[in-house]
Amino acid sequence: MRIPVTSTLLGLAAALALTTLTACGGSDGSSTTTRPAGTADDATTLPETVPATDDLPAPDPTSFVGVNQVVNLVVLPDGSTPTLDIWALRTFTNGPVLLAEGLEYGQVSAPFGSPPDAVLASVISGAGPDGEQFSGLFSADAEQRYTSVIVFDRDAAVGTGLLLEDTDPANPYAFPEALPGQALVQLYAYQLTLHPLGTGESFEYQLAGVDPSFQVGIEGTPGCAPQPRQTDQGYTPMVLGGTQRVPFDVPAGSTTFTFHGWGTNNQDCTDASVIDPVTVTLEAGERVWVLLHSRDGQTIESLVVPVA
Repeated sequence: MRIPVTSTLLGLAAALALTTLTACGGSDGSSTTTRPAGTADDATTLPETVPATDDLPAPDPTSFVGVNQVVNLVVLPDGSTPTLDIWALRTFTNGPVLLAEGLEYGQVSAPFGSPPDAVLASVISGAGPDGEQFSGLFSADAEQRYTSVIVFDRDAAVGTGLLLEDTDPANPYAFPEALPGQALVQLYAYQLTLHPLGTGESFEYQLAGVDPSFQVGIEGTPGCAPQPRQTDQGYTPMVLGGTQRVPFDVPAGSTTFTFHGWGTNNQDCTDASVIDPVTVTLEAGERVWVLLHSRDGQTIESLVVPVA
């Protein structure tokens, strides 16, 4: 397995829409989690563009707030993987500002702040702030840290920015803290479900020859990997797939995850991993996303992304 190393604009007529998504479990009775109103995993709706003008000053960098990082996992229906730039769009008082440039497939941007109340958008690299917007993005405010994953949604046929809240004091779904002496991994595989090169629909949908929902094991641990953050509260273990973010507390050092088809026949995770296992080496206190994705629709890979 190759693991690459790796913003509402005041006065605008339209703002980014917050979409409440439901994270679905398996048909075998595994848990289903509904995100409450006011939270979102994507930022598909694009803002109206403020008319271009050449005499607006750039926003003051010392006023920028929040921390954002962006991951490019865009695969288009023709199989191409465009390079992206990230812009804070112009307002009625300030010009646009380039926040991340030349983001290729599988790359993670350097962390960046953004102007307060800015509208962020991705565009094909080189198109500039007035180019056709590929996707909208949420912008972290003060005390927030966000990871945004840009993908192409096969059903909506548009680019979209999936929001992962790394730090958000008001949001109980933000990335939890690691337990003392341990690291925390959250697995996320939504790119596989939205992938334009998948085949079939609904429960017949497959990518790279497998159903993109998995029960997760850890090598050296009998059965499927324990999920005490779920089971200690009386919930059933989560299935990895769709919008589910599945956390695992792991010891410092190397941990190898395996992936098994969801369903009653695989609840013990004794069958062979249906995709290549993923090994993550972490220090105590580290928190990372492991994003399952596919560049070509034929092979499922992983990308390790530390929280912003």
